[in-house]
Amino acid sequence: MPLPYDAAMQYCTMWFDSFTFLWFHWNWGICCYNHDVAYSLQLVPKIVADGQLFLCVSHATAWAFGEIMFLGVTLFGGPFYLRARRKRLNHDAKGGDE
Repeated sequence: MPLPYDAAMQYCTMWFDSFTFLWFHWNWGICCYNHDVAYSLQLVPKIVADGQLFLCVSHATAWAFGEIMFLGVTLFGGPFYLRARRKRLNHDAKGGDE
């Protein structure tokens, strides 16, 4: 099972978790955390996890920013997803419990 969400952690791999401008503050770290959990548990296909990230980030910030993140994980997230898949398959093959 994944570790619980910790707001002090950095979850957006190769990207920032929040942005502050003047008195406005946007934080989408929980979106990245949920995306990481979706990758690690392998309960949904990669494109579904990426789409969920888009929706979450778009809701937390703006549609355009969600689109940028969606394109990033769609184009460059494959190795992370495949590594998580291999880890999950090895875990399951060893009879790991959920």
